[in-house]
Amino acid sequence: MLLYKDGDFMQALEGDEAQVHSLSTRIAKDPRHSRVITLLAAPCTKREFPDWSMGFRNLNEVDPREIPGYSTSLNSPLRAESFTKDPGFCRTLLLLFKARPEGRQQL
Repeated sequence: MLLYKDGDFMQALEGDEAQVHSLSTRIAKDPRHSRVITLLAAPCTKREFPDWSMGFRNLNEVDPREIPGYSTSLNSPLRAESFTKDPGFCRTLLLLFKARPEGRQQL
């Protein structure tokens, strides 16, 4: 799952631990990316996005007040400083868009 807002991205990577680590390292080294920060890294027993090759949602096109479970934090930028106090909220945000049919725009 990939969320975009005002030039910032939030992405969930799932799968084999070695493959996820390799991909996240490659993303961090890519010169097109900057300020890459891992907010959550943990093994899981069940994938959150098992049937997705890549879901994308441009949050600039969303009125956050129309989203079920709306919180004023949806008005915040997708920057690490917005999530470091509660890294679990980034997972909650990603799952919120998974549940919305229009949130599942394939790249």
